[in-house]
Amino acid sequence: MSKFKQYAGYKESGIEWTVKIPSSWNTVKAGFVYDITLGKMIQTEKKKSTDKLVPYLKANNVQDNFINYKTVDYMYASEAEVEKYRLKESDLLVCEGGEVARSAFMDKSLNDCIFQNALHRVRSTKQGNLGYLHYILNVIRHSEFINILVNRATIAHFTRDKFSSLRIPLPSSHEQKNISDILDRKTSEINSLISDKERLIELLEEKRQAVITETVTKGLDPNVKMKDSGIEWIGEIPEHWESIKLNYLTSLRSRKASVDSKLPYLGLENVSSMTGQIIKFNTTADIDGGALLFFKSDILFGKLRPYLMKCVVAPEDGRCTTEFLVIKTKKQVLNNKYLKYMMLSTDFIEKVNSSTYGAKMPRANWDFIRNLFIPLPSYQDQVYIVESIEGKLQDISIASKKIREQISKLKEYRESLIYEAVTGKIDVREYVSEIEEVH
Repeated sequence: MSKFKQYAGYKESGIEWTVKIPSSWNTVKAGFVYDITLGKMIQTEKKKSTDKLVPYLKANNVQDNFINYKTVDYMYASEAEVEKYRLKESDLLVCEGGEVARSAFMDKSLNDCIFQNALHRVRSTKQGNLGYLHYILNVIRHSEFINILVNRATIAHFTRDKFSSLRIPLPSSHEQKNISDILDRKTSEINSLISDKERLIELLEEKRQAVITETVTKGLDPNVKMKDSGIEWIGEIPEHWESIKLNYLTSLRSRKASVDSKLPYLGLENVSSMTGQIIKFNTTADIDGGALLFFKSDILFGKLRPYLMKCVVAPEDGRCTTEFLVIKTKKQVLNNKYLKYMMLSTDFIEKVNSSTYGAKMPRANWDFIRNLFIPLPSYQDQVYIVESIEGKLQDISIASKKIREQISKLKEYRESLIYEAVTGKIDVREYVSEIEEVH
C-alpha cells in the first residue's frame, strides 16, 4: 500500500467497526443514503386469478461478487408485486439470510425477475454510491462486528431494520466513486493473481495423480521392455511384472467392533481425498450403524462414492465406518503402501467407479474389486516404487503449500486494502489522478 498516502487529518468515527475516519468525511445510517427493499415472501400458489408465475432470485443465487443464474426458481406474484420487486441490471443484491451481508451486482436483466425475502435490493441515490456500499459490506462481513450485528447466537438475519440502521463512513459521492473504481481495479488484479495460483494448485494435483498412476503401472525404468498385461484398463506393464487378481493377494476383514470399544474411530470425513492421509481420528463418533475393526497396516478403502478417492494405510489399530472396506494384504507379496497407491491411481478408481450401484449414494462392491487384476512387480520393486512416489509427492505437497500460503497472503492483502480504502486510512485520490493522466 506504499502508493497510497493518508488524509491530512482524522476524527473519531463513532462507528463500532472503525475508530477514526478522515476529518472531511461524515457518518450516516445506510438507510438515509440508499434505497433498501426487502424481497417478497415465497408464494407457491395463486392468490388471485391474475397472479402469474415469475422467476425469482434467492440468497443462494448471490455468491461472492457474482450472481448465479443457473438455478432460478419460480413463484406466483401479482402485477403490482412484479412492479415493486422487479430486478434490473446494476441493482445490488444483499443477503438477509444465509451468508448474511454477502452482496453482488445484477449484471444482466431477466424478464419479470423478482427477489425473495432472504434478499435486499439496494439502489443508489445521489448521496450513496452502490460500489462503495458493496465494499463496505465486504468489510462488515469479514469483521467480528457482523456477529454482533446479526446475533449469530440464533439464526442470523441481516434485517432491513439492521441494514438501514447500519452506521457507515460517508465521503463525498465523488470520493465514493473513486474508492469503488480503485478497489474494482486493484481487487481485479489481486483476484487474477489468486486465480493463476489456484490453477497452479490444480496442475500440481493433476501431476500428483499422474505420478501415482504412471509409477504403479509402468515402474521406475523408462527404458524397460514392456508387454501387454492382457487387461484393458492397465495396458502395457514392464515385461518382468505379473498381472494377478487382487483376491489372491488380499483378504477382507469384517469383524465388528464392540460398542464400548475405546479404539480411535475413522469416518470417511476423517480421511482426505486423493492424498491417502488421515486428517484426524474421531473420538466422539456416533456409530449407531456399527463399526469395523481394523489393525495397523490394513488398507481402508472408501466404498461410498469411490471417485472421492479415500484410501489410507492404518497407522494403528482402530475402528472405522462400515463405508470403508478393510483390506489385509499378504505380507512379503503385496506391499500395503503399493496397494494404497494402486487403489488411488486414476485408472483403478475409474474402473471401480464404473461398477458402483445406487444413483444418489453410489457404492463399490468388494466382489467386483477383489476380482480385478492389478500389475505386480517384485516386492523389492514395490518398495522402491513407494519410495519414489512418496518423494515426488512430498515435493508436490511442499510446492502446493507455498502457493496456498501465497494465496492466503493475497486474500489478506485484498481485505486489508478494502478496509483501509472504505474507512479512509488511505487516500486514493492522487492514485486516481495518476491513472486518469495515463489514460
